[in-house]
Amino acid sequence: MIGNTMAAVAIPWFVLQETGSASQTGFTGMAAALPMAMSGVFGGPLVDRLGGRKMSIISDVISALAVLAIPILHMLDLLTYPLILVLVFLGAMLDIPGVTARRMLLPGFQKQAELRAEQMNSAFEVLNNASSMVGPVVAGALIAFIGPVNVLWLTVGGFLASAAGVYFFAPPNPQDRHTQRQPYLESMKEGFRFIGQTPVLLAMALLFGISNFVSNGFWGVGLQVFAYETWDTATRLGVLISAVGVGTLSGAMLYGVMGHRWLKHRREILLIGFSTQWLWLSAFLFTTSLPVLLLAMFLVGFSAGPANPMSVTIRFEHIPVVLRGRVFATFSAITAAITPVGIAAAGLIIEHYGIHTGITCLVVAYALLGLALPFVPAFHDMNHQGPYVEGKSAAQD
Repeated sequence: MIGNTMAAVAIPWFVLQETGSASQTGFTGMAAALPMAMSGVFGGPLVDRLGGRKMSIISDVISALAVLAIPILHMLDLLTYPLILVLVFLGAMLDIPGVTARRMLLPGFQKQAELRAEQMNSAFEVLNNASSMVGPVVAGALIAFIGPVNVLWLTVGGFLASAAGVYFFAPPNPQDRHTQRQPYLESMKEGFRFIGQTPVLLAMALLFGISNFVSNGFWGVGLQVFAYETWDTATRLGVLISAVGVGTLSGAMLYGVMGHRWLKHRREILLIGFSTQWLWLSAFLFTTSLPVLLLAMFLVGFSAGPANPMSVTIRFEHIPVVLRGRVFATFSAITAAITPVGIAAAGLIIEHYGIHTGITCLVVAYALLGLALPFVPAFHDMNHQGPYVEGKSAAQD
């Protein structure tokens, strides 16, 4: 995650610095998001076949090689914009199978540490968000001293450290005992079929997909352009992104401590988190004050912080062990399906109409999403545990 977040700052900043084009920066973000939907569909059965440990390591090594190629080609004066798009695409190609694989390791850690599901899933999200806090600040500071391309050498180290960590320390997990040799196409269909037949999973996947479509253009293009035009420094950009990480970490930690007590209110927590995003993001329409924007970014993260660990807990409760790899990956594929379009559209809107118009579109879209959510009946199922609660049905699967 540290490697990913550093690359997410360094690569778009490099493109924006070299081209001055918001649309090309947007297409770079699109190249990173495009393979996620594809790899979620095709990679899910791979997780089930290879198991969490192998898939996680393979994903990290592929990402390391793709990112490593950028500074090497730049050093050789062979790096072109189309080549950047290709390498960004390849680097993100196994991101969703990799994340899915690491999630498949959580039950093993949970059993080893004798934790509740809420605690284990929150611990995972807290570590992710702590990394999201560290990565952008480090990247932003280093870009000022050594340039965005040279920062990528360090991101490669992050991916390789992750692969080594999983290889040496990850415990065996239940999924590895249920590796599948089912026909590949049927495995892919089964992931979609299971989500389609489970209303709460389908509703959450569509919600996260719409939210990603709306917001990722801001994170991948809008925030970069805002910082570039306002301050012309990546340091403040890194601090802003890290403020979101601090907020998300705080919200995830709170869920880890209190989540088991909030079982009957998970729907309300999700709705409040998504329904307030527009309010915090609207700060960018009225001020360029860094302290005010840092507070706004913290609140963006804090209000959304419980969503990921809560969503993962609900998925584990509703998905049998033998299907978890493909269903988790398919879920992620649905959430990422239209993200590339949103990023590219954000780049085009900002380039043609300005950053203020782009952020206004984001705020309005989030406000409309918040108004619609209370009318989705499937979200009521979030307040009831599924049949595969860890330590009960899941342990017998």
